[in-house]
Amino acid sequence: MKLFGTKQSKKRFNNRFYKNFFVFIYCFFISFASRAQLIENEPFIETLAFSGITFQGGKPERASLYPFSSALVEEHQLARNLFTMLKTDPPANFQISPRILDKDKGQRFAIALMIDGEYISEESFVVDGVRQHRLMAALSAQIVMFDVIHSQFIAAFPLKPVDLRSIYNRPPTQQQIKQQILKLLVKGGSEIPSLLQQFVRLLKDSQGPKSAGLAQLAVSSVTIKDKAQSILPKIFKEKNNGALKRFVAQQLLKNISQQWQVATQPYVVDASILKMQSRFTGKDVTFNLELPKPLFSIDYTLRGFKNVVLDKKKSGETVLFVSFSKFDVSKTSKGKETVFSNNLKNAVSKVIPRSLDNIDEWAAYRESLLALLQKTSSDLHNSRSEFYKAQSINSKVKKQIVKLEKAYQLCKL
Repeated sequence: MKLFGTKQSKKRFNNRFYKNFFVFIYCFFISFASRAQLIENEPFIETLAFSGITFQGGKPERASLYPFSSALVEEHQLARNLFTMLKTDPPANFQISPRILDKDKGQRFAIALMIDGEYISEESFVVDGVRQHRLMAALSAQIVMFDVIHSQFIAAFPLKPVDLRSIYNRPPTQQQIKQQILKLLVKGGSEIPSLLQQFVRLLKDSQGPKSAGLAQLAVSSVTIKDKAQSILPKIFKEKNNGALKRFVAQQLLKNISQQWQVATQPYVVDASILKMQSRFTGKDVTFNLELPKPLFSIDYTLRGFKNVVLDKKKSGETVLFVSFSKFDVSKTSKGKETVFSNNLKNAVSKVIPRSLDNIDEWAAYRESLLALLQKTSSDLHNSRSEFYKAQSINSKVKKQIVKLEKAYQLCKL
């Protein structure tokens, strides 16, 4: 049986075959070239090593500064849980690797969740003849990107501090305190996501380390005046007020960063080295990260505390707890050019029931101080706010506020 009836039909078949063949080759080439162009145009994705959950300071300080959170991170393998959360909801602009950096591929950046504050407060009171105990637990942290090879800090992203308040019929046990701290790490606090949840959410749209802002803001010094010393709890008096200085500086930087979206540096006593405990592939490593010179520096002074009784009744008192500070911002690129310098204050009103026989005054002053640090970054720039009206702001200070806002814009991420 002949496949083709005539020579003409065979010729027509050959013509169609070669025509279709060349069309196929052409389309394949165009498709391949387009794909190659697409790959060429795809942005380079950086890979960052995940160095786990770390703590500001060296290993010897960890047990005293973070007694509950440091134990819980190890006990519940929270670093592994955090990496699992990152795999489920990864960052859009860079990749996260659990393995040690591959230097041959040019990888040198790492990322960590650095806990920088743990605070526990207890007080007792009587309600209807029954003694009760109030526990307040708080944690603060930030995301840190750094260059492992050159031991250099790259960028920090402060998280919102989380806290929880609970009432018990008996003094809270160590286990109950650990349960509260674990909630702050994993589940969240008073209407604020947990530190692990914030870490994942903030990284979602963050830029990689090569895109980090070079213009940064840092706290260069925190001074605690004698008038503030008598109010402080023991942990904040030790080691030349080291824990309090870190607490004040980190809270202030977090507020400014979140209010103005600026690039900040973690506060350290030595303004050039950040000491941080990290972990790579199961091995503890203490990094001494070199901090670049910030464009703007803050000198913060805690001038003192004061309480004023506003009203007395049989049921109790209404007391005003006041915090006093001095807020100085300077530009470092031209010696030390003053951007802003003024005294600030903030008051918090508290009702103290007569049944409250064990008052934790520091808890009230802490609330006043936290509000002062928060309003320094927000209400100071709102002339209609009660905080603004309570300050001594003349025409000179008004001009400085404008300069301060321009400084924040220069450090914008």
